Order: sequence, then structure tokens, then C-alpha cells
Amino acid sequence: MNTFTQPLELDSDYSNENAQITVLFRNTQFTLEPSTTHLKSTDPHYNDHLNTIKSPEKHTPTQIQESRKALQNMITAPFANSMDSLSNYPIPDQQPTLERLVKCKKYNLRQDPHDNSKDPKIYIRNDNDGPLPSWAPATLPEQYHDLPKIDVSEIRVRGCSPESSWLYKTEVNGEAIIFKPLFDFKEPEFWRELDALAQAYKFGSIDRLSRLRGIATVDASRNVVGLLTTWVDGTKLCDTDKSERQAYSEKWTDQVLSTLHNLHKSDIIWGDVNAHNVLIDQQNNAWIIDLDGGSRPDHQLQPSEANKDAERQAVREMFATLKELLPKESQWFGPFGPAY
Repeated sequence: MNTFTQPLELDSDYSNENAQITVLFRNTQFTLEPSTTHLKSTDPHYNDHLNTIKSPEKHTPTQIQESRKALQNMITAPFANSMDSLSNYPIPDQQPTLERLVKCKKYNLRQDPHDNSKDPKIYIRNDNDGPLPSWAPATLPEQYHDLPKIDVSEIRVRGCSPESSWLYKTEVNGEAIIFKPLFDFKEPEFWRELDALAQAYKFGSIDRLSRLRGIATVDASRNVVGLLTTWVDGTKLCDTDKSERQAYSEKWTDQVLSTLHNLHKSDIIWGDVNAHNVLIDQQNNAWIIDLDGGSRPDHQLQPSEANKDAERQAVREMFATLKELLPKESQWFGPFGPAY
């Protein structure tokens, strides 16, 4: 597991003219701005990696992951000594808490774009302590005050995504839980997912749904930085083998439709019928793991009978389509259902 003894990417922005990456190293956040002229002179593959991540539909997930990692290594390398000296803290424990991400020192490190030497000068700016810009907490609306809240100091990091190196698996009181950060959503998807999860929470137990386990808050307050949902150990539908899909498609279709039926009884529209949002667990059962609505317009997220019928049909269409596709062919299919 990445315990932040290596730079963990929080955000990035790449182009031919400029590059910027924000990383967490130990318990310090660094925004790094290298000279792209220097990058291109030291690594002729910069543009190749850039083109790969800018055109994901033309490349495999492995190629995209490798290019992102290559760019991160390329950019962080010239700043390594500066980051090491500025984050002179003890090595973190093996399971750091989310508090380290929310409260930390922040620095901006920038290479002089006009310095053409082999080791361009680095300018350092101290951006003070406090929440990360992308983690600045939002006020929790009153209608959610009765939901379970868990302070970031009680949430331990257990694992990071192999695709992005971003944390996703956490632990609270020994229970594995998925963490969904506020900044990972565009408005209003975060609030849409929270609202749907809150409705499902109040409805009661819904089988094979990644349900709300709590709201991640700061300083035991009503300031929210993310959601905590049920951890399901398994494989996303889009990553399952074609032979498995053909063998179990009918079973999985029935299971997802059953979960969807209970969501609809709670007046919740899934909104994002997508193979990335169905997970097959270790017992070969299909779970719905995401309720953010998939950026659909409001009228398609209303719990009307027409929308419910369309969603059921979308589930059947998804499984019928994926039966004929290999995993690498199904990564970019979806969402299924009405156009928007």
C-alpha cells in the first residue's frame, strides 16, 4: 500500500506548454510546476505520454496508467530533494488517517522556465497549513444531520487505486469501507449520491447495494469532505472475462434488477447503468456500487414510471451487450439507457 512515503498524486493538469501536478508526500502537499522545455529536453517521450492520457479512448487502461505514472515520475524527479527537506517528518505509520490529507503543510515549487541549465532553479512558496484546496469541506445540509458522521481522524487508509494511486479503501473500527471524496464529484453529483444513499439508508436493508456507512467530517463538525459506503471485495463487471459474462449473465441481470426494484420502491433512480458501476463479489453476486446519477439531467432522475421502465430496459441491454465483448472492448461502453 502507498503510505505516502512516495508522492501520491492528488491532481494534475498537462499540456504541451504547461504541466502542473499536486502530490502528497509524507504529510505535506506540494504543487509542482516544472519547466516543460526542460521536461522535453530530458525525456523525448513526454509528448507520447501526454497524447496517451489526453486520448484515453484510443488506449488500454494499462497504457494510460503507465503513461500517468511516467509523467508523475518525470515531473517529481527534479523536485525530490526539495520535497524531502521540506517534509522532514517521521515516516508515517502503515495506516495513516484521512486527517493527514485534510490538515497538512502546503508548498508550491516552480522551476524557472527561463533557466536552460541541466538543473533549473526552483522557487519555493509556502502556502501555509490548512485543508487542501480540493478537500476544503462543504457545509452539510440540515436534512442530512441525522445520518451517521465519522471524523477524519477515525478513518484509516487501507488501499489506493492501482489506476490512479488515489485512496479508495479505508477502515473504521476494523471495518473496510469505500471512501468517496467530495472533490471527486462535479456539482451536483456528490449531493445527488448523498441524497440517494440517505433515502436508501432510511428505507432499510437493500440487498447487493453499496450502502451509506457514514459521512466523513472534519473536527467532529458538520463540515463534510466525503462519503463512506460498503466495501465489496470483487471485480467490476467491465473487467470480468467474456466466458464469465456468458455463463452468469442471466443470474447477474436478475440480481441487479432485484436491487433496482428496491431502489425504485424507495423512489431512487440509479441514473448510471454502467459496467463500471456493477461489481461481482467473491460469491459471484452482482452489486450496484454507485448512485451519483451519471451527470444525467434532472428530468431523467425523477422517479417516474417511465424512467423506471427505461432503467430496467437499460440493465437488460447492458448485460446483453457485454456478453459479446472482451474486457478491453467494454471499458468505454455506457452508460446504457436514454440519450442525454
